[in-house]
Amino acid sequence: MFFYRLIIVLCQFKRKKPIKKEEKSLKIFNFTDFIGKLTKGYLSIHIKLEQPTNQYNTLMTADVALKLFSQGNNCAQSILVAFAEEAGIDAGMAFSMASGLGGGIGETQNICGAINAGAIVLGLKFGKHNPNDSNSKDWIAAHVGNFIKQCRQELGDSQCSGLLKFNFNDSEKKKEAEETGHTLKVCTNVVETTARILIRFLNQNPAYENTGK
Repeated sequence: MFFYRLIIVLCQFKRKKPIKKEEKSLKIFNFTDFIGKLTKGYLSIHIKLEQPTNQYNTLMTADVALKLFSQGNNCAQSILVAFAEEAGIDAGMAFSMASGLGGGIGETQNICGAINAGAIVLGLKFGKHNPNDSNSKDWIAAHVGNFIKQCRQELGDSQCSGLLKFNFNDSEKKKEAEETGHTLKVCTNVVETTARILIRFLNQNPAYENTGK
């Protein structure tokens, strides 16, 4: 009862007129929703402040990628948007850049969109555009290559076709995989695993002297 009264009092905070009896249920819902959002915001800020500035938070970023995927974004968008800040681009650009990468690039079932997006993030984070800087070119090429190899090792494959184990051109198989939840299960695991691997590779500093792009 005390908690109920406390919620009503807080709902009336900064409101000149008292809340009418019939409005109470609505205001309680809105307040609860607000507290939920506020709590999430606090936790995010708190976690970020606790992390070293040169380290990326595994749990938080992987969860963002999974949330994006659960909302209907493709695997590539889920990774690139989740890591957009680290890559130095805004979310809108990330959504657009990755929009055609799902299903192994345009649903051709080549390299997995999530893994492809991870390679893009590493390039944006560590890549240099000085043609004479052979050290940085060699390092980022090897770093991305090792990232792909690690994804292949932990996931069993890096190609969309190999991960899903059916051909998109087979409409019956594709429909069956979607209806049974096979596609969702596989791709959800791919997004989460790729995000966690990517974080490890983002936290590895270049072995060469960073002289700027």
